[in-house]
Amino acid sequence: LVEPLVARQLEPALDLGTIYASAEVDAWLRSATGPEAFSRSTFVSEGLSWHSSGCWGDLDPIDLDRNDESLATGGRLIGRWTRSSGDWETLWIVTDEDRTATTVFFPHEFR
Repeated sequence: LVEPLVARQLEPALDLGTIYASAEVDAWLRSATGPEAFSRSTFVSEGLSWHSSGCWGDLDPIDLDRNDESLATGGRLIGRWTRSSGDWETLWIVTDEDRTATTVFFPHEFR
């Protein structure tokens, strides 16, 4: 017997402020059609939802510890989300120290 998937309500750990997408992420989202458009937008929105709940995605243990410290002290927060849809796609989600803005980037755009 297969159990139905149940959506879990995530409790926000932080305010993301204004959410921005880099020009390349914006173009990537706009270039898709049909099911792929839905898949891409879901990938971004789920990453943002997890990020706001204090789950940082697939970061190494050092960056995970830095985020936990930054969450408590007000530092910059970084999330990394990867999916496979034929090709591996990775997004970085960064929330500024003052929590006024969160930006979604591709790895090669992140500084």
